[in-house]
Amino acid sequence: MTWLTLCIFPACSTTATISRTDGFTYEADILDSDANSLRVRDTYGREFLIPSGYVADIDHPGNLHFTFGSILLAISAMMIFGDLSDRDQSQRSEWSGLGLGFGIPMALTGLCLGIPGWIHHGHSKRKAKTFEDANPSRPIFPPAAFSPYPWPYPYPYPYPPPQ
Repeated sequence: MTWLTLCIFPACSTTATISRTDGFTYEADILDSDANSLRVRDTYGREFLIPSGYVADIDHPGNLHFTFGSILLAISAMMIFGDLSDRDQSQRSEWSGLGLGFGIPMALTGLCLGIPGWIHHGHSKRKAKTFEDANPSRPIFPPAAFSPYPWPYPYPYPYPPPQ
């Protein structure tokens, strides 16, 4: 599981996903920010400014790495603690030592994922702090996938249904 995790998660992005108000997204590193714009660098090395009117949301990198690393650390801590507690009775079992055997590599994997994820997320949040404090983001909800009217359209409405 350790090698599978280390092979899968490096493919996750280390750039911020900046959602625009028109539905498009940018994948870029946030270099700096002020109250009116974000200065970013895209994957081709070009730097440009994104005005605040075009930014709908910012998804900072590293949160997936940090979350998964924390989960692995919690599971491995339970395995290690379970194997080390009441050591005299666990020595009689054929399963003794498996908590340490699986817990220690899992803990190292959790640390290898969690620490860089925490660093990437904190770095991106620090660079965009001025912009996010000046422009609190409002969630943009997708259009409803269902009709907001409780009855089918032939039912008489007090107002005409939208065309």
